[in-house]
Parts: sequence; C-alpha cells; structure tokens
Amino acid sequence: MREVREEFSICFRVKPLGGETRTSSESKKVHWVGVDFLPSLGIHTSIRLRVEHALQNRPLPYYA
Repeated sequence: MREVREEFSICFRVKPLGGETRTSSESKKVHWVGVDFLPSLGIHTSIRLRVEHALQNRPLPYYA
C-alpha cells in the first residue's frame, strides 16, 4: 500500500491575544514578525501572494 499525500498551505490573518508560540511535529520554528521584516524572509511566491492579499484587507479570502 502506498501512502498518498497532498501538500497545501493555509494562511490566516490574526491578532495575537495572549499565550506563547510553540513548535509542533510539523514545525521547527514559530515566531511573530513585523510586516517590515517580511521581505527578508525566504517565503515561497504563492505564500507571499497570500500575505500581500491579507495585508490589503480584502473582504473575501483568496483561493488558488
């Protein structure tokens, strides 16, 4: 039996209210960054597009 996986990304626009960031079995690093720091990150083009759309405060989600 072969294992089948499908890669996908979900991006949320959020406002932190409390608590602490933490890693999981699916993440090695987790941290908040300011918008000015985003250009220095190696973000995949498709994710960068979603971030840019979120920063535009569009009324509807972006689906690709």
